[in-house]
Amino acid sequence: MEKEKLISVPINCDKSGETIEYFKLSRLNNCYDLGRVFTDKINKIEEIDDDGTVLIAALRSKIKIGKYKFNTLETISNYSDFSLNEKKDILMAYGMDDLCTYSLSESKALEYRALRYIKDLVQINNEYLISAYYNSPHVNVEPWSNFIMKSDVYNIVFRARHDERVNCLCAVGKTHFLSGSMDKTIKYWEISASSSSKLIRTFNGHYGFVNCIELYGNDKKKFLSGSCDKTIKLWDLEKGQCLKTFYGHECGISTIQVTKNNQILSLSYDGVVKQWDITTNTCMSSFRDDTDAISFFKVLSSGNLITGLKNGRIKIWSEYKLKFKDEEEKKELKKSCSLS
Repeated sequence: MEKEKLISVPINCDKSGETIEYFKLSRLNNCYDLGRVFTDKINKIEEIDDDGTVLIAALRSKIKIGKYKFNTLETISNYSDFSLNEKKDILMAYGMDDLCTYSLSESKALEYRALRYIKDLVQINNEYLISAYYNSPHVNVEPWSNFIMKSDVYNIVFRARHDERVNCLCAVGKTHFLSGSMDKTIKYWEISASSSSKLIRTFNGHYGFVNCIELYGNDKKKFLSGSCDKTIKLWDLEKGQCLKTFYGHECGISTIQVTKNNQILSLSYDGVVKQWDITTNTCMSSFRDDTDAISFFKVLSSGNLITGLKNGRIKIWSEYKLKFKDEEEKKELKKSCSLS
């Protein structure tokens, strides 16, 4: 879906100036091409404020931060992925060789750890850091302080495990987390500093590797999982039941996002983004970029969609023309974008 390339336009308001309440993939009529910000596949995009500032990670590159123009975070290595804490002021950046703790508020690296082959990582309440690895079925739970200050001894709270490699992690409140694995299961764990890992329950139902997990609903008592079996499932966290299954992707699911209004979007490995109707379990609309495959996406708080492509290009998609704070911001977009 290669849209008309425009420049100069409103972000999150309708004609009356009211904030957009619902996101609809089918209404994104304006495309803003920010250019080839990276030279390789985009792996992660996260919004860090309501103004649309994002962090972006790509293969074989340093992480960048910005809105229309991007600056590089000064770190000693390239990092293909990262995790933010709840306050969004501490970044844990990781790749195949090491992990970097970076303070966004101070704009500097705080600590480096020689941890190799990290597959996924989540921070919980500035108390715990949970990590999974490419070459292991285990999940490590460590004190968050291990990664903030240098020490000769690093403590591990406990180690959980699956039968095969763990692909994804998801924090649940301050003392629990979910893990999805190549063994096709999802496990729900309780963190206890005074005892070994406590497995609460195992969720069975997928016929392929579990690749992503996202909490769903205002009470966070449900969650969604995406799998290589091309389906998305909605689960009851407390009862262990599969409530719904969403069919429609033609390839395995790589990413799920639940918007602030509890709308469900997903991305498959063939670069197709879909939006789902939770009532009917059906796909409301599909979205692809005709120039290259989408490798990551994020619905911003403004109601705009930002996409990262496999060739390193970044685009913003909007229902309305973007509104600029000042002429300087508009000039930056013109310089950054391949727009007429």
